[in-house]
Amino acid sequence: DTQGGLLRLDARILGDEKRRAYAVTYIDMAEKVGYVLAKTLNKVISPDKSKRGNGDVSQYLHQYYMGCENNFYKVLQDLAACDNLEKENKLLAEWRSFLQETALNIVQEFEMRYCFQAADLIRAQQEKKFFFNSIKKILGEER
Repeated sequence: DTQGGLLRLDARILGDEKRRAYAVTYIDMAEKVGYVLAKTLNKVISPDKSKRGNGDVSQYLHQYYMGCENNFYKVLQDLAACDNLEKENKLLAEWRSFLQETALNIVQEFEMRYCFQAADLIRAQQEKKFFFNSIKKILGEER
């Protein structure tokens, strides 16, 4: 339950400083992408700070974090079994791809659900540019 602040980590990860650093990197990336996702969704749905759809934004963020949590434990199992740097780097690349794809799918679903007028679509496209640039920076700066 990562949202509750609890993590269960394999002893092979806890006992290895490099693997712990990878786990911290995975969590940090997920949190940063989640922050950008929240900002993007809020601006798409409620540019005038009207609070319209805030509950829906929360639901989509919950969906994102649940997906991250489920995949995080799978990635950690694979990381615990890694025996070389190449495999660790491959796992990191897969995690980056997962975060990007998951967040993008949520933005697109959100856009289809809430953007009915031309002004909404234009605003959504502008926010997607911000989203893509931010995600690229986040996922490129780690390790």
